[in-house]
Amino acid sequence: MNKKVKKSSIGDRFQPFPRYTSGKEKFNLSTKQYMNQITTYDNLTDQQIVERLIHYDRDMETWFFSVYCAPILQSVNRRFFCGGQPMEKMTNDFYLHLKKQDWHALRQYRPTGALKAWLTTVATNLFMPCPDAASMVTTMDNDEMDAFFEEDNLYYTQRQENLRTIEKALDNLPNPRYRYVLKGIYCWQLSPQLLAEKLGITLPNFYNLHHRALTALKKNIIQ
Repeated sequence: MNKKVKKSSIGDRFQPFPRYTSGKEKFNLSTKQYMNQITTYDNLTDQQIVERLIHYDRDMETWFFSVYCAPILQSVNRRFFCGGQPMEKMTNDFYLHLKKQDWHALRQYRPTGALKAWLTTVATNLFMPCPDAASMVTTMDNDEMDAFFEEDNLYYTQRQENLRTIEKALDNLPNPRYRYVLKGIYCWQLSPQLLAEKLGITLPNFYNLHHRALTALKKNIIQ
C-alpha cells in the first residue's frame, strides 16, 4: 500500500512575521500571496525596498522581516547566542527598533552601501552583548581595532555605558577632522564615499585619515 506523502512547499515552511501596530494586530500571507510577493520583491532595488517600508506597505513589512532579514538575524543569533535566542522575539525586537518614530532608524540608510550589510551592522549593534569598550580598545593593535569598529560598530550600541566611553574619547580628540571622521562612520553611519566628498579628499586619502584617527583615539583612551 502506497502511503501519500505530503509535499513540502515554501508556503508550508513560511512562518509570517507577526506585525504589531497596536500591540495586538497580526496578519498572515497565504501561500499564493507569498510566492507572488517573493517574485516581485526579489526584483526591487535596496532603495525601493526602503521606500515601500517607510510608506507602510504591509505585505512588504511581512516579507522584509520574515524573509529578507531572517538570515541576518539567524547569523547574529548564532554569533552571539549560539542560536539560543527565540527568533520570533529577535524579529519583533528588530522590527520595533527599525519602526519606532516613523521608521527613524531605517531612514538613516543611504543607498551608497548594500542594504543587507547596513542591516547586519544595525542588528549587531542591537543584539550584541557588549563588553567594556575601553578595555578592549586599549589592548588592540590598529588593524584589530579597525576591524572591531567596522564589524561591530560599538559606537552605535545601545549599551549606554560603552557609548559614553567612546563618546568621551571622541570629544577629547584634539583634531576636529579625526572627530568628524569617526563620528561620521560610527555614530552617524555615513558612507566613506560621502564623508570623503564632504571633506574634499579622495577615497584612499579618507581611509588613511580614518586609520590615523583610530590610532589617535587609541592613544587618547590610554592616556
